[in-house]
Amino acid sequence: MIQRVFGTALVALWPCIGLAADPACYALDKTGVGAVALDDLVISGAGDITFTYAGFPQVPYEDDCNIEGRRHATCPLDCDGGTIRLIRMEDGLVASFSRRIEAVRFDSVVTAGGAFDAAGQSLVGTYFLRPAPEATCREIAARKPNIALQKGMHFPGVERLENGLSAAGYFTGVPDWTFTTETETALRAAQRDLGFADTGIADRAFMRVLAHYAAYAYGGC
Repeated sequence: MIQRVFGTALVALWPCIGLAADPACYALDKTGVGAVALDDLVISGAGDITFTYAGFPQVPYEDDCNIEGRRHATCPLDCDGGTIRLIRMEDGLVASFSRRIEAVRFDSVVTAGGAFDAAGQSLVGTYFLRPAPEATCREIAARKPNIALQKGMHFPGVERLENGLSAAGYFTGVPDWTFTTETETALRAAQRDLGFADTGIADRAFMRVLAHYAAYAYGGC
């Protein structure tokens, strides 16, 4: 049954689905055969995605695929060739992923690298999610601390910031855990170019945009 639910034939059904209102949150119910094992996967009605790998529930990752007001969405990643597909069903949401994780590695500022560095990891597979209380999405997304990186800090997230700034062509030093004047200068330049206020402070919103921008460099584009 699960393979029928995940079959490509379902794509043709989506125009016939009539939902009174799109749920505000979907949570993982079933995992397709051969899919990457996840502890959590929640997707908001707008397409904001939060997931954690099996065995690492304390390290949420983020992605997005805008499905707000629609019955299905396909979000290609032109550089790495990855794709996210979301299809609303009468009783839930089918989510298919085929992508590398470079674009979201910077979001997990709680990781210090090492064995579970996201470099080289992939999110692949098909998952079925059912409507869930909005609080479920909020609880999983809130596990990630909203750390604002700024000058003077010594923290693993600084190295990730500098790696992103380096990949995007702003930082020329050797990435490490220390937020220096050189880091701040590169950050301010990136903030101006990417449409953010020139604050010299990197919050989650900036790190997320930088991650997608820098992913092109990691993918070899």
